[in-house]
Amino acid sequence: VRRGDEDRVQVRAVFRSPSAQVALKAAADWVAPLLGHSEIVVLAATRAAADEFVRSLPGPGVFGVHRYTVVQFAAVLAGARAVPATRLASEAIAARVTHQAHKAGKLAYFGPVAKMPGFPGALASTLSDLRLAGVPASQLGDSAVASDIAILLEAYERELAARGLADLPAVLRLAAEEARGWLGLPLLLLDVPLPSRAHSEFVETLAARSPAVFSTEVSPASDTPKPGQALDKLRAHL
Repeated sequence: VRRGDEDRVQVRAVFRSPSAQVALKAAADWVAPLLGHSEIVVLAATRAAADEFVRSLPGPGVFGVHRYTVVQFAAVLAGARAVPATRLASEAIAARVTHQAHKAGKLAYFGPVAKMPGFPGALASTLSDLRLAGVPASQLGDSAVASDIAILLEAYERELAARGLADLPAVLRLAAEEARGWLGLPLLLLDVPLPSRAHSEFVETLAARSPAVFSTEVSPASDTPKPGQALDKLRAHL
């Protein structure tokens, strides 16, 4: 935000409403003083939602408004440090490490089901969830199922590193590291869900580096705030 703009813009603000229209109007009012004076980053649940919001704004200043989902912006910041692993690649790596562990007799719990066709996909999802939550293999416990998952998680992470690939948790982690050195732009969060610790830490780092942040959440008035919404995750920073 340029010198003087802070007098016209709420530097840290959240807005919660049961009406999407009201929330979008509040977001547009927040953005208006910045148009033509500063670039802005808009994050939304989908790129289409971000694009639609920006198209609704008046004036030529919208050319400085950058629109992304959280994951898209993470990929931009991670840049050359991350070669994204597709879902298919993650499942292939999960299948490879399962085959190797099963062949070596290391799977006490999953041995009987390791060769089932749906196992690599289920394993890839489980490992991704653990990595998004920031849970290392050493914290999985001593049960038979936990021991097997720990073996597979460590092998999966070694394979990713050996192939120079970054799954979603790695992309978000690398982006958070890059965001710590980000010069920062005004940040608008349009009802952004943050479904994991990795998503939250990335957006919290962006918010800490941004000169101005505005977050909206659309939720029925009778409901309590939903876990994972940007409003809840960023409350300490706003």
